[in-house]
Amino acid sequence: IGGHGEITIIFDGVTTSIPIGKAHREQGATFDRFGIFNNPLCGDLIEVYFDDIMI
Repeated sequence: IGGHGEITIIFDGVTTSIPIGKAHREQGATFDRFGIFNNPLCGDLIEVYFDDIMI
């Protein structure tokens, strides 16, 4: 991962790990709790939908 970390997501028992890019860390992104915060890089778009969330 190169020391930048990763995000691990589990949906329906399927685990997926996504590396955190160097550019996100350079912009000051921190991931230290559950939650959602959009810290986009220029030109990158994301659309997310959540349904039936249980905690």
